[in-house]
Amino acid sequence: MKKQRIKRAIKSDINIIPFLDILLVLLIIFIIIPSKLIQSFEVNLPNSEVATNIINNEKLIMTIEILGMGLYNLIINNKHIKQICLNQISSEISHQIYITPNITCLIAASKAVAYDEIIKVLSLLSNIGVHSIGMITNPTT
Repeated sequence: MKKQRIKRAIKSDINIIPFLDILLVLLIIFIIIPSKLIQSFEVNLPNSEVATNIINNEKLIMTIEILGMGLYNLIINNKHIKQICLNQISSEISHQIYITPNITCLIAASKAVAYDEIIKVLSLLSNIGVHSIGMITNPTT
């Protein structure tokens, strides 16, 4: 009996599996690294399941409405102070913290407001010592 030799042709195709592995590793690297480089600020989030109980337990709720470049409304327990600047907000909130240290600050702004204005208010509240800060949004249904 003669042995028949089967000649196998050399495949010159690209092996796609190692190529996909390398691409996935690079994708993961480019997703994780930038998130570590982004500057962040500390937010004290509640641990409760029901947010309404947290708001009802607070003694004082303050709302800062950002109207535009340097214009703000301040609402303290349904008392409106219209069109004031950041310095006035700072002094008013500092006074309220002196009277009632346990306060919640809510920030309201439209989509058209510059992101810089929101950061200014967050920085101001952080410097004053407000630890409970929330953002007012429209609920999606």
